[in-house]
Amino acid sequence: MKTPKNLFKKFLILIFLFISASAFAETMTMKQLYYSIWPEYDKPSVLVIYSGKFINDTGKPFNDELIYYAPKGAKINMLCETENGMLCLRYLVEDMGDYIKITWKPSRTINPGEEFPVMFEYYIDYLNLNNSNRSFNHLFRAAFPIQNMTVEVKQPTDSTQFEMIPKPHWNQLDGDFTNYYLNLKDIKENEKISFKISYVRNSSEPSIKNIKQSNLNETSIPTDKKLILIIIVFAAILGFTVAYMLKGTSSKQSKNSPKQKENNKNHKQREKEKLRKLLLDGKISEETYKELLKELNNK
Repeated sequence: MKTPKNLFKKFLILIFLFISASAFAETMTMKQLYYSIWPEYDKPSVLVIYSGKFINDTGKPFNDELIYYAPKGAKINMLCETENGMLCLRYLVEDMGDYIKITWKPSRTINPGEEFPVMFEYYIDYLNLNNSNRSFNHLFRAAFPIQNMTVEVKQPTDSTQFEMIPKPHWNQLDGDFTNYYLNLKDIKENEKISFKISYVRNSSEPSIKNIKQSNLNETSIPTDKKLILIIIVFAAILGFTVAYMLKGTSSKQSKNSPKQKENNKNHKQREKEKLRKLLLDGKISEETYKELLKELNNK
């Protein structure tokens, strides 16, 4: 015979199991994350950008919440899905002590094996601009497993003696900037990665403002740069579309092959990243960016 005491114990066990299942709900894996750290880029602070693709490796349709972590004091700029343009979503911020937890829910169910592109960015005030010797520590907290992670740190313009820890794997010029890169693999959920960045810079103006002023001083011929950039981007999209249609006419089988579909998807992702960079560099407006992104997604 079951006594009230035994029934109460079973009830407590069921509650514990329910809470445990909720606390350890499966999350998706980030297949590829581009993690950018841009000090003094367009504001006198540090811009941090997530741009990547989740993959639903849970074995079932995913309709749960996702989370990001950010340092305490972070000012969130945008949290968006990017598979059909920029769909920016609402989110909840929870104070976790020395960091914050950002919770959000995708706008649709993600099927098993399906990829889901996202973007998230925030600003954080690490820097003392009254001192020319500038340095800051930044801690990345993985809110989900990550298969591949590329870290990009952008050296501010007019700065010298740039150093980054961990040591970058390579660097390359990007217009007026030098970018430093680090490749990481198989990052576990809740894993932490510390970065230390230091440099010498006398200016307190954002890098983008300095570049715009420099361009104005060096240019003697009035040119509508924005129009030129729009034409270039549209020409690239048009060229891709024509090439794709011609290829499809000559071989339907090739057009519909899984490999070709994957190549097209990768090309679109690269074009999206180029458009995003033009927006962040201040070379096109947000309205123009959305129009070009919509045009690209309709191809």
